[in-house]
Parts: sequence; structure tokens; C-alpha cells
Amino acid sequence: MNRLFTILVCLIISVAESFSYSQNYSEITEIFDYCGDKMYDRGFGSSNDMNVGVAIYLPQIGNFPDNKVTSINVGLKKGISEIELFISESLDSSPVYTQSVKGLKEGWNEINLDSDFYTSDKPLYVGYKCHLAAGALELGVSNNEPCENAFFLSTDGGKEYSDVSLKYSPISIRVTVKGSNFPFDIAEVEYINHSYSKAEGNHPIVFGVKNAGYNNVSSLGGVKYWCQVLKNLSLS
Repeated sequence: MNRLFTILVCLIISVAESFSYSQNYSEITEIFDYCGDKMYDRGFGSSNDMNVGVAIYLPQIGNFPDNKVTSINVGLKKGISEIELFISESLDSSPVYTQSVKGLKEGWNEINLDSDFYTSDKPLYVGYKCHLAAGALELGVSNNEPCENAFFLSTDGGKEYSDVSLKYSPISIRVTVKGSNFPFDIAEVEYINHSYSKAEGNHPIVFGVKNAGYNNVSSLGGVKYWCQVLKNLSLS
């Protein structure tokens, strides 16, 4: 049996006229991470001897193009003294930046990049590869709860990665970015709840936003939206 429905489709196209990209500020420093500055007492490891790769995914870094990645801070437990840093736009393709590092110690190791690397409008994966001894808990991890994008793991030396972000605590990697090209007050629509309405009258639409700039946005105003009514859509 066919029934006739009227569907209201709304798309948020911008939020708050005051949200704009503020440029030409003096240089500021922003740290991108999921782990914070504390490491868990025990590290992460494996019962087998293997070459591993670990990484975090930074989709938000694409909001900050033309800024310089100056250093990558890596948290390690005792046993790892050599790693290969990498920055990549995809874990399925070759890195856009690599750097071999020796003489690392237990704890935090802030590694300055040997060559300039500037962000673009693309998200980035940042991580490292190393050798992991059997039974050793050598990879530094956070005290924080598991969260999205915070831990990608390869157990074959970096050929194939698995997203274990919601299974384990965040891997201890912090990325320092410096520059003046930062959006200060801007928010992004994160989700829009499914919504159905009659053809006449007003109907509330619930949506969420998240901070996407340097400053924390605490309120919205002047929300703009576009609506289109599709009438007499026949559904079987």
C-alpha cells in the first residue's frame, strides 16, 4: 500500500555570523593530542617480538593550514631507544614526512623536526615505528579513557594499521604546531538528529556543534539554515 508523506529537509550551512577566521596574529603555539602530559605507570606491549607502528589521527589539524609542525613529543617506557617518526595523510600511503631518531630515553622525548613541515587543509596521521621486544611494555600510553582517533596500531612494521582507539588508552604522542594562521572563533556542525515534520507550522531541529578553532566557543547566535520541502513523496 502506498502512503503519501511530506518531508522537510533542512541543512545547516553556517553558524553564527561572528565565527570567522582570524589571521595575522603574532605566533602562537597549539598542542594536538589525546593523551595529555601524563603517562600510565605501565606501558603497552606484546608477548611477541615484533616491529610495530603506532599513530594518532588529527582530523582537526586541517582547520589550521599554513602553520609549522615544530616538534613531536613521544612518551616511551624503558627499552626503546630508536624510532622512525612519520607524518602521513593516509595510513594506506607513503608518509609525507619521516625522520629517524636515536638515543631516546624512558619518559617524554620532545623531537624537533629536522625539516620544515607545514600543515595544509588535510587531516594528518602522526606516529612512529619501532622494534618491540617480546614481553616488554615499552610503548607509553595515557591515563585517559579510550577515545576516537587516539590509537592506531600496526603489528607488521607499518604495512597495515588497525584502529584500536576505543579498546586501549591513547598512545602517548603530542604534536606541537606554531604559527599565526589559526581560526580563533569558529564551530563546526557535528551531528543533526533525524527529524520529521508536518507540512505546516514550525518544527525544532536538534543539532550539535563542536569547537574547531583556537578559542572555545561558548554560545551561538544568528544561525542560518536552508530548507526544502519535498511534497507528495510516494513510499511503498
